[in-house]
Order: sequence, then C-alpha cells, then structure tokens
Amino acid sequence: MWDRFISFINALIIHALLLAVLFFTIEPLKAPKPAPKPEQFMQAVTVDENQWLAAIQNREHSAKRASQALRAQQRDLDIKKRKLEKKVTQETQHLDKLRRQKEQEQQRLAKLKQRQLLEAAALEELKHQQAEQARLKQEALERIAKAREKKAKRKAEQARLAAEKKKKAEEKARLAKKAEKKRQAEEKARLARKAEKKRKAKAQEKARLAKEAEKKRKEQARLAEAQRKAEQDALIQKVMGDIQYQVREQWTRPSGYYRGLSCVIEIRLKPGGRVKQVNIMNSSGNPIFDNSAKQAVREASPLPVPNKVFDIFRHFSLTFKPKY
Repeated sequence: MWDRFISFINALIIHALLLAVLFFTIEPLKAPKPAPKPEQFMQAVTVDENQWLAAIQNREHSAKRASQALRAQQRDLDIKKRKLEKKVTQETQHLDKLRRQKEQEQQRLAKLKQRQLLEAAALEELKHQQAEQARLKQEALERIAKAREKKAKRKAEQARLAAEKKKKAEEKARLAKKAEKKRQAEEKARLARKAEKKRKAKAQEKARLAKEAEKKRKEQARLAEAQRKAEQDALIQKVMGDIQYQVREQWTRPSGYYRGLSCVIEIRLKPGGRVKQVNIMNSSGNPIFDNSAKQAVREASPLPVPNKVFDIFRHFSLTFKPKY
C-alpha cells in the first residue's frame, strides 16, 4: 500500500513540474506595435490635424493599456509560479515524511516479526519442557504406583496374620466372656431379687408418704383458697363501700321529698375505673331521683377499683340509697 501511494505522489509531482516548465516556456504575449511616428502622419495626404491628434492619443492610450495588462499578467504568472514552487516544496516534504513513515513502519514490522519469532521459539521450548515434565511426572507416578502396590501386598499379609491372631484372641475372649457372663448373670439375678424386694418396700413407703403429702397439700390448698376467697370478699366489700361512699359524696339532692327512695344502677367501667356506661336496672319509681343517682355515678368517675378486682367490677350493679 505504501509503494502505491508513493508512486502516486511521484507521478503527481512530475506532472506538476512538466506543467510548470510548459507554462513558463510559452512565449509571452506580444507587445503591441509602437505607435507611428509623427513624421508618418505628416507624409499622409489630406490628413486632418484633429484626426491626427486623436489618433496619436488613441495609440498612446492603447499602448499604455497593453503595457499595464502585460505587467499585470506577468505579476499573476510570478504569483502562480511562487505558489506552484511552494506546493512542489510541500509535496516534496510530504513525500519525504511518507518515506520516513514507511521506513519506520517497515522497522516496526521487522521488530514485530523478530519478536514473534522469539515468542514462537520460546513457546516451542516451553512445550518441550512441559512434555519433559509430563514424562518425568508419569514415571514418578508409575514408581509411586508400584511402591503402593508392594506396600498394599505387605499390608494385606500383615492384616491376614493379624486377623488370624485376632480370631484366636476373640475365641479365647468369647469363652472367657461366656463364663464371666454366666457368673455375672447369676450374681445379677441374686442382686435383682434383693433389689426388687428393697424396691417394693421403698415403693410402698413412698406411696404412703405421697398419699400423706397429697392429703396435706389438698388441705393447704383448701385453706389457701378459703383465705384467698375471704380476702377477695373482704376487698370486694371494701371496694363496694368505697364506691358507695364516693357516689354519695357526688350526689346532689334534688328539690322535693325523696326520703326512703333507692334504685339499682348498672355500671360498666373502662380500665382505671373510668365510667363507661350507666343504666337504671330497678327504678325507684321517681325519674328525677333515678337521674340524680346516674349523674352522681358519672361525677364520681373514676371509681376506686384496684386492678386485682377490676374484672369483677368491669360490669356490676350498685344499689343507691342515700342516708337522708
């Protein structure tokens, strides 16, 4: 690819040089003929003086314009020549640069090829070493296998002799164990009979003590339950008295005569003794008195109910009967 590119550049430069040579060898534009001298006009027959002066001026102007055009064309040619020379120089420099790049690329490819050859040689040497190592490893494995086989045979012989010895020892031990087992069985049977007799006596004693302990436990439980029930009843009576007192303290006597009246109130409580709901279960027959009793219960909230008996007083009835 580099050779084709360089050949193309060479051909381009040669064509450019030939074009330049051809361009500069062309004959320059011929200058216009010089204007006729005045003597020639003097020799003309019947020439008007004004025409003659006009002709002279026209020729001078034409000559001047032709000279200016020639100088402008020459300047353009000089400019084109310098541009062409500059371009040829640039192309030459570019060609040199491409030639150097080609040489560098060839050197790089040569180094790469040399490195590849070295790597191939190293790889071949590595394969040879690996093959040699594999051969040595195979030989070592074969030697190890033979040694293991020999060791296994020796070990099998030792195991056979040991098995025969063990079998004899086991037979001897079996006979000794059989005799010992018989003796132990007889001794065990004797001890078992003795232990059974002792166990039965101990079981009878244990059953008697357990029966007495159960009787005592039941009696203690009965007494504890009776005491707990008595304490709970006393606590319930106390709580009921406290509730009665607190409701009476909050009761406001309505105007009128209500002596001897009473009513039964249904009360539902929230945790903490707060009154949730109040209803009249048994009316006194006087709605004003009943409503005052319900209002007293609401104003007495929260009622003095301990947590341990709250479940009993969660929903209960209260007989409200003022003392006056």
